[in-house]
Amino acid sequence: RAWVLDSLRRGWSPELIEGRLKAQCAGDPSMRISHECLCQWIYAKPQRALDLRQYLARGRKRRTRKKGRKAKGPRIPMRVPIADRPEAVGSRKGFGHFESDTVVGAAPSRRCMNTQVERRSRRLFARLVDDKSASATARAEYEIFKGMPPAARVDRTWDNGTEASLHVLVDEALGML
Repeated sequence: RAWVLDSLRRGWSPELIEGRLKAQCAGDPSMRISHECLCQWIYAKPQRALDLRQYLARGRKRRTRKKGRKAKGPRIPMRVPIADRPEAVGSRKGFGHFESDTVVGAAPSRRCMNTQVERRSRRLFARLVDDKSASATARAEYEIFKGMPPAARVDRTWDNGTEASLHVLVDEALGML
């Protein structure tokens, strides 16, 4: 324990401590600790008084989740998986199939650009939007598609971004179902 505490204070990572113990004490199986176990020990309540977090690379008060944040329900209503997209869209044979995305600008303005790319011709349609909100994105999409004839706007494919959550309103208003 004292050796581990001294190593942490010298700036060693839990992974480095695990490897060094394995190399230095190769014949003693009781001198093993995994880096995950060491991290759990550092963040456990009894060690909070020692404040060992400050010796870790990031020194956060709490550990982040291993698999990221969890969604709190369906983010996009009536979402259609990309695997269910018609074959004509993937082969680029049919006209009027669009891929939609939002490009976020750099700080401090964080202005966005809504892009629609027609799959067959690869023509780009873009509009500036003030933010990445679903309502601003839906307005930009409507502005792009309202001047096109119905045969030229068959459907769109979105990624899983939350800015696509109002896609149904645009689809209904323009008849892109």
